[in-house]
Amino acid sequence: LKRSGANTVFLQSFADENGSGEIESVYFHTTAAPVKKDVFSHVVQRLQAEQLLVYAWMPTLACQWLTRDYPEDLVQATAISKKGWYNRATPFSPRVREELKALFRDLATYSNIDGVLFQDDLYLNDFEDMSPAAKQVFKERFHRDLTKEILQNREIRQEWTKMKTEALDNLTVELMKEVQQYRPRAKVARNIYSNVVLTPEAQEWMAQDYEKYLKLYDYTVIMVYPFMEKVNESNKWIAQLTQRALRKAGAADKTIFKLQSYDWETDKWIAPLTL
Repeated sequence: LKRSGANTVFLQSFADENGSGEIESVYFHTTAAPVKKDVFSHVVQRLQAEQLLVYAWMPTLACQWLTRDYPEDLVQATAISKKGWYNRATPFSPRVREELKALFRDLATYSNIDGVLFQDDLYLNDFEDMSPAAKQVFKERFHRDLTKEILQNREIRQEWTKMKTEALDNLTVELMKEVQQYRPRAKVARNIYSNVVLTPEAQEWMAQDYEKYLKLYDYTVIMVYPFMEKVNESNKWIAQLTQRALRKAGAADKTIFKLQSYDWETDKWIAPLTL
């Protein structure tokens, strides 16, 4: 790490041994989640002793223990085939939010972190969320039942997209308040999908908003994954993505480009020359 010239490490705080993104346990002491092994704080100390800043790379909605005994709090879609690629807990559930706050509180209590990076499980696609908790919030706002048919109404759909985006954003704000009680100088970064930066209407597809990220967080981490996105001309695509991202006010100081270094399709590391 030192030879590479890095000054900051996003350290994985969770176990994901099968690479599914559906998190089963964590690497720090907590009573709010299964613990694989309590080693995270030790690694943080070792890295900080070498003058590196350490952010805890943290999952949220994809923590599988949140819904194991509460299947009603799973994110649901208008049809099973429309569900996103992670099993996630709904951000509209007060119980889910409280459990995550306890998890982040323990992280900050037992680890002297410099910041938090929110994993890419904080999204809702355009067919989600149809969970009971989401339906209740929808009914309180619109005084109507949340159905596939009602979302054909463009105005209601746009307002619901905004509400979903705010639910995810507000969750990160709540969690960082817990962290900053114990680590007041901790900074915050959050992953965002490249499509949201490239395509204005992608907010509806993911419930993420790049401009809001730039206002809310110290750093926005754009996932630059050309092989996963199956783009034909990766250099051209990356140039377009970076140009689009850096047009926004303040983006040059607050945007991190996370480059794909492993190709999951071929199970191979991407060649250093390509990188």
